[in-house]
Amino acid sequence: MIAWFISDLHAGIHNDPDEASRLEDFRTLLTRIRSEGGALFLLGDVFDFWYEKDGAPPPRHLPWLSALRELTESGTEAYWLPGNHDFLGGRALSEFLQLQPGAESLRVEMGQRQFLLHHGDGLDPQERGYLLLKRVLHNPLLQGLFRLLPLQVGMWFGDRISDTNSADCVTWSPEQLSTYLRRGLPGILASDDEFFIMGHAHRPCLMSHGDTQVAVLPPFLAQARGYGTYDGERLELRCLHPESCPQDWIPFIRKG
Repeated sequence: MIAWFISDLHAGIHNDPDEASRLEDFRTLLTRIRSEGGALFLLGDVFDFWYEKDGAPPPRHLPWLSALRELTESGTEAYWLPGNHDFLGGRALSEFLQLQPGAESLRVEMGQRQFLLHHGDGLDPQERGYLLLKRVLHNPLLQGLFRLLPLQVGMWFGDRISDTNSADCVTWSPEQLSTYLRRGLPGILASDDEFFIMGHAHRPCLMSHGDTQVAVLPPFLAQARGYGTYDGERLELRCLHPESCPQDWIPFIRKG
């Protein structure tokens, strides 16, 4: 079975000139997934901000939801993990889409090999400010109060706090990512995790941590349109448009 991993699409950025092109490329990749088979794992920040009211999603997200629904109705299994932008989730993701949402992380076996999947945020125990903010944002009472807002108001609020810009896909530096993984991985990995896959950093990376192979996905938000695959033997990072890869991505991206 082929497994496909995508993160950081940031669909639905308010007034984003790249939205139509990114959606077209996303549909192209989903067509490939339907053709070649396998399961899709969406590792967070699929949407730049997610808010739904009584199961009704924001209108700007409907084309993306339609593309995903076509995939799942074709028989492809799709799993969704929350990111730091779309952590609220809701019925439109779990029922309307026929996605199978996991918790913050997901352990799966593929070919008798264990994978740990995560969006990647909140791993570093020294990020105390972010971890406190995350606890506040994930508080069930506060989330319940937020869900009382009308749909347009909730999305307006999300647009105000999101600083994503597809024209300037901000990536972590190699040093920042290396430090983050060194601090964060010991607290999340189990001894039998053979692979760990995350997104979040907007910078591709392949490395080893003890006996675990670690992959940080290239973001689909970037013009190169990054994703990952596992064919039962090899875990690879790929791009729909490799000619658009930044120079420092190239060592990690499969050629051809």
